[in-house]
Amino acid sequence: MKKLKRPSVGNVEKENERDETYEAKNPKIDLSRTKHNYHIIKPHVSYMDYINERIAGLHLKRKVRSDAIYMNTFVLGSGHEFFEGMPTAKQEEFFEDLVKFFADKYGAENIISAVVHMDETTPHLHLNLVPITNGKLCSKDLYSPKKLSALQTELANTVGKKWGLKRGKIGSQAQHIEAAEYTANEIMTKAQAAADVRNAKPNSTSTTSYSRWRARRTSLYRQSASTRKRKSKLCAHRTLHCRRASTSGTKIRLIYSSSCNAPKG
Repeated sequence: MKKLKRPSVGNVEKENERDETYEAKNPKIDLSRTKHNYHIIKPHVSYMDYINERIAGLHLKRKVRSDAIYMNTFVLGSGHEFFEGMPTAKQEEFFEDLVKFFADKYGAENIISAVVHMDETTPHLHLNLVPITNGKLCSKDLYSPKKLSALQTELANTVGKKWGLKRGKIGSQAQHIEAAEYTANEIMTKAQAAADVRNAKPNSTSTTSYSRWRARRTSLYRQSASTRKRKSKLCAHRTLHCRRASTSGTKIRLIYSSSCNAPKG
């Protein structure tokens, strides 16, 4: 579950309500299958317009704070094995059960949109809610860590039990990766993997292990040749700048401290 302030609502709407013209950065999104996405609850206006309508109906005495949480978004589903071979009608029934659970608990009038994505690896539901409770907008009252844990348990005991699903591990940090976050996460993962390979110590007693390690390291270096070339040019430029700079010890050290593997003054 994510808590969204006003500026973030539009971005989530674009991702949730996408069509074949959506510019997907997540390679797991197959736009040729986007036409198969479908709604359990379809918004009749934009997300923010719907939220504003709900807030206006509360007749609040005070204006909503600019940094308030305007929307909570859930990603709901199960593993790939659960959906494998499942008839379309049964799959729709499963997602309808999930939406009904949230509608009964938080009010159907507070559900902005409930859309099923069929264009990724596994079918899943994006359900977006206006966090209204006791006549006010307050996500904190509805979704504290303790209440979220209780929500998961309740969901497992109702919808999950009917479909033979068990509750996820309590305290698990597993989460659905949104399209907007995918690229950055992927880059960081690859960078860390490359660093691990470079820093790994091969087993000197095993010729095969050493050969594989050396081949893998060589491959990584070749892939990053252009990056290393740019760094080399940058270092050369900074070294030349150092030679032309004042001989003051402080200035030389400052210049070298920002260069690549440059010696200390």
